[in-house]
Amino acid sequence: MKLFGQPNLAVHRKAPMLAMAAGLGLLVTVNPAFAQIWVSNGVSDSGWQGVASSADGNVLVAVHGNYGPICSSTNSGVTWSTNNAPDYAWISVASSADGTKLAAVGFDGPYNAVVYVSTNTGASWSLAAAPPGAQSYAIASSADGARLVLASWNNQIQISTNSGATWTGTGSADQYTTVACSADGTKLVAAGWNSSAIYTSTDSGATWTRHDVPYNSWWSSACSADGTKMVVVGRGCPIYLSSNAGDTWTEVTNAPQAEWLSVLMSGDGNKIVAWDGSDYLIYVSTNYGTTWTSNSPSIDWPYFQACLTASADGNKLVAASDFGAIYTAWSPPSPRLDIASSGMDLNLSWLVPSTNMVLQQKSDLITTNWSELTNRPVLNLTNLQEQVFLPPPSGSACYRLISK
Repeated sequence: MKLFGQPNLAVHRKAPMLAMAAGLGLLVTVNPAFAQIWVSNGVSDSGWQGVASSADGNVLVAVHGNYGPICSSTNSGVTWSTNNAPDYAWISVASSADGTKLAAVGFDGPYNAVVYVSTNTGASWSLAAAPPGAQSYAIASSADGARLVLASWNNQIQISTNSGATWTGTGSADQYTTVACSADGTKLVAAGWNSSAIYTSTDSGATWTRHDVPYNSWWSSACSADGTKMVVVGRGCPIYLSSNAGDTWTEVTNAPQAEWLSVLMSGDGNKIVAWDGSDYLIYVSTNYGTTWTSNSPSIDWPYFQACLTASADGNKLVAASDFGAIYTAWSPPSPRLDIASSGMDLNLSWLVPSTNMVLQQKSDLITTNWSELTNRPVLNLTNLQEQVFLPPPSGSACYRLISK
């Protein structure tokens, strides 16, 4: 790889991931092992309908469907707190990348659709504008929390560009049950119940494309941070994937056709986690659906309603259902460190990790005198990549990410 006069650059990452760029080549070795140890986090109430996570997995929010509370955590689920949000029939919740802005949708006592928002990591909540229609079912948020997307049963998709202050209906009315959006809110995917279609948009919902598929019980969807990769699952349906922002869809044939209740996708789209309500197993793929493994806590998961969320790297997982506790699982991340040219600078970038990482450098791979870079990473809200811009080195340079 030639960068700025062919300097000899090397990038080292903590095992098991190693990448080296030297002259003309890039070598990457990856250990795809995925370890899950599920633990209960002391929230044993039943009726959980939705969970959401910040990009680093530190901020979590969970909503209760049986006219219960909204609960939030700022320490990855170790402790939870309630707030001033009313005890409504909450259905879905979404979070900005930093966890500061949250949005929840549900029904009040008379069964009218309501949206509540928080701008202080769930410490307090306020009523947003009422979305059109009384059957709002799912909500998604852009990384900055300004753009919200609302799926409505027997109504249009509702779009807000001001954190729920106003709403605009887009697309055709359908029995929508799920919606997901890219980090910048430009690429959207929605699907519904009793509708043999998946809907996608690449212009923030201004226009929609209908994709006819032979199944009609869609229940959950997710997409990568840049919106290129998408996944949709349903009850009694196969897993469907798209690698081109929803332009075409492919059925996954090496995973069960199951009672899929929830699905999530890591920021890079490579890790997919899906919950099967028929056998109480959570299935994980770390290679975009090529292979799958199953794992679950040592309890019987209910099968009627379940929800999943994760950090952007997919290493902090959260699972909850309509009966039982909230569970979390964590596996140590090995973020991929990438180098690219940006004008006259080097752009070092990595997906937001689920633990604190520091960037270090040294002149070669022989010496051991690594020094920590003081440059503060900047979060790119279009792809959830942390970025550090550096002038090109005059000679050889090595860079690595290590946990702090």
